[in-house]
Amino acid sequence: MSEAGARRGSLENAVLVTQACLMLDQASNNHERKEAEEFLLSFRQSANPYSICKHILDKSGVPSAQFHAVATLRDAILREWTLFSNQDIATLRDELVSYQLSIPSFLILLLYRSLNYSHSLSLSLSCSLSLSLLHS
Repeated sequence: MSEAGARRGSLENAVLVTQACLMLDQASNNHERKEAEEFLLSFRQSANPYSICKHILDKSGVPSAQFHAVATLRDAILREWTLFSNQDIATLRDELVSYQLSIPSFLILLLYRSLNYSHSLSLSLSCSLSLSLLHS
């Protein structure tokens, strides 16, 4: 798949996640709620969801979509940590630090606390998070 095709796929999936979050928030019956919940659970368990999460965190203004993107990132990092190269870890760290400036602090705390005792990534995030929270 071309880079443009991959970006389009990430955008389409990010839109589906955002729509599922809105559907969950505004469900008028149990069937709609269950359908949205099942989709979001599937998203949380998907392999390599990083580009979709990045798109949501970069572009979406829907708080519940941002929450599910952070929760999915957290789950994927914990699940796939052993597959990361040192370069992957450095890139991921830089992206997570950049989100500290654009998404609510409680979402960064959710991600950071989950990773805190698990991985070396947390040390870099800890220093950056402490600095950004002092300035907010």
